[in-house]
Amino acid sequence: PLTVLVLLIFFLLSGCESDYKHEVLMEKIYADNVCNTAIPNWKGLTIEKLESIHGKPCLISIPDPIVNTYPYKKCFVITAERYGMNPEYLAAIASVESSFNPLAKSSANAIGLMQIKWPITAQELGITNIEELYNPCKNIDLGAKYLAMLEDRFNSKLLALAAYFEGPTKVSKNKIISLKSINYIDRILSRERMLNNSL
Repeated sequence: PLTVLVLLIFFLLSGCESDYKHEVLMEKIYADNVCNTAIPNWKGLTIEKLESIHGKPCLISIPDPIVNTYPYKKCFVITAERYGMNPEYLAAIASVESSFNPLAKSSANAIGLMQIKWPITAQELGITNIEELYNPCKNIDLGAKYLAMLEDRFNSKLLALAAYFEGPTKVSKNKIISLKSINYIDRILSRERMLNNSL
């Protein structure tokens, strides 16, 4: 789309480098595909080079110089509104889970910003293509959807967080939160407060 190209050319000409402390606006060049690589530096990057990375359409990240609280904020805000959650709560989970890295992949095969496990959890959420988990906004939505499901199941935000961390089966057995989960929950809630205070 012309708007995306104009924005990209503006940032290229201004010599602006990507700063992941800033909110990142995800814009699509062609379709819902994502490159399996990071593009940390805009200098010398042409439209043709961007479009030809891995030989397929890519999502591009353009720093927003106005809003700089945390990455992908627009996606967090939209998703939080959809599920009746605080965007900073979701962002805190992404911060702890992946350090806001959309390409993060754990040894347990948890993928993306919100670390959605492939294939079981992803398929439970309606995802059959692993590539979708690398789409930041899609991954945020899936994480929030899963949290909402867990909160409905356990009727508790804290138990839902414990289940998100250790798996619902472990929590279901006796509804006792392990020490590991307590530490995880403390990190999430502390990070949420920090993000709220930074607004």
